[in-house]
Amino acid sequence: MQKVLVAHGDAGESARLARELRERGHEVVAANDAVHALRVAREAQPDVVLLSARLAGGGAAVALRRIRSNVFTANIPVVALAERAAACAELLDAGAQECVDPSDSDALHAALERQERESLDFTQAPAQVIADPARMSALEETRLLDSPREASFDRLTRLVTRLIGAPTALVTLVDRDRQFFKSQAGLAEPWATERQTALTHSFCQWVVSGDEALCVADAREHPVLRSNLAIRQLGVTAYAGMPLHGRDGHAIGSICAIDGAPRAWSEDDLATLRDLALVFEAYARLEHAWRASATPALAVSVAVAGRAVQGATNVLRRYGERIGAEDREELLAILDEQASHLVKLAP
Repeated sequence: MQKVLVAHGDAGESARLARELRERGHEVVAANDAVHALRVAREAQPDVVLLSARLAGGGAAVALRRIRSNVFTANIPVVALAERAAACAELLDAGAQECVDPSDSDALHAALERQERESLDFTQAPAQVIADPARMSALEETRLLDSPREASFDRLTRLVTRLIGAPTALVTLVDRDRQFFKSQAGLAEPWATERQTALTHSFCQWVVSGDEALCVADAREHPVLRSNLAIRQLGVTAYAGMPLHGRDGHAIGSICAIDGAPRAWSEDDLATLRDLALVFEAYARLEHAWRASATPALAVSVAVAGRAVQGATNVLRRYGERIGAEDREELLAILDEQASHLVKLAP
């Protein structure tokens, strides 16, 4: 018996398919638009998705790209339902395993039987998401790719390792076919010197692709990540990463903590990464704008620097008296830097 997600914009047709599937012994969950389809796929973890070309809320292709871009759903087989050849071609190109005419019941059920979730192996996030021109423009605008190490960014990875107690921390920027380490603490050689890996060795690509936090206690047991070469060659077992954003909110990289042993990440761990991500975004969008003599818009600049101050203050509050003198000085330096930016912005 399979658990099948029926994603269809027509309520009557969705009910008919669900009834037919249940009669054949399948468990059925349903979604009626593109946003709902991803949420149900994440929560229900179906064995296969039946995705209609008539899906509402942005369309079936949008839903399929979201499913393929999210590390929690990327390995779920998708059978597309479409009457027209052009619609089938579009959905197959977007990542569906098969496409059948919904009126052909025998073909539909034969397609379902051919799909085995464990047979799918996704080592990399979808290229069309990672190489999206708008995202790439936002990344390139930071001028951080292949840039030298800088004290401001290294301060962030040091804080991650000491506050969270993780042996390794990275600030990564995800390019079309690689991830570049703007900063790292605790990374083994040769990766620490090379400061980059191919995306075959990247968990951070999935943070960017899904534009959301990724928290994994043991990647060796994760259905998508377990084939990633970072496990075997970089010693990544537990991973917690937060997206880093550039202009217009595009995800350009990740700030992450890594452990070589299984680990249950705490809410404080994730909150600290989230707050330090705000600090990175201020550095990326303000400091480099000043250096390039391209003064950013006043309202945006004030907001970005303000969020960075808030993030550093949150970390100080979270750890209180437990925080060491060295970490306190690092956080105070962040506050000083962002206060300096705010002074520059004053009329």
